[in-house]
Amino acid sequence: MGNSISNLTSYNFFCKQLRIVLIGLDNAGKTTLFYQIMFKQEIPSPAPTTAFNAKTIQLLKNIKLDIWDTTGSSAFRPLWKAYVRKSDAIVFVIDSSDNVRFDEAKIELELIVNSKETKGIPVLIVANKQDLSFSVSPIDIAQKLQLDSLAESVNWHVYPISARHGTGVDDMLLKLAEIIAMNKVDLKRTKSGTIIESSSLTSFEKIQASEFV
Repeated sequence: MGNSISNLTSYNFFCKQLRIVLIGLDNAGKTTLFYQIMFKQEIPSPAPTTAFNAKTIQLLKNIKLDIWDTTGSSAFRPLWKAYVRKSDAIVFVIDSSDNVRFDEAKIELELIVNSKETKGIPVLIVANKQDLSFSVSPIDIAQKLQLDSLAESVNWHVYPISARHGTGVDDMLLKLAEIIAMNKVDLKRTKSGTIIESSSLTSFEKIQASEFV
């Protein structure tokens, strides 16, 4: 956590509010994550989101997050683009334990990151349910989603958490703010014609190692 706070300071990142949108398949744990962020506790069997939930939190003294939790039902997914269009980051939540639906998640992820509405918006793939013994590691999830095959312009990262227990959630939010800060610097450099070298990351550096046993 300390490194992320230090990095935010080094990027001279000051912003009133940031808009974050949670998307992903149904039952991935988006609403559980939303309530964990809001109340710092597990909400037993939260009702499935039928449209969206929204709330603002104070992450750091100078950073507020407007967090939107959207439903993952197949009928609603075409509307994701409307929600993410003006966001500062997309959080794509995936159930690390559901091997059967990785292909479906891959399709939906590609649809959203390849749309014109999301151009220039960083994407944090949250590998949820890492507390389960049969969950897939962040590195394996990156391979199953074929993240390396995404366009070079897509700024993606993978972070492991357990939304149910809150493990890794606070650090994930700080990492997310850091990713947004780096992305804003890169976009500014790109517009000014500055060659970007220092902020470029390898695929391995984009994947947060899992601390779950």
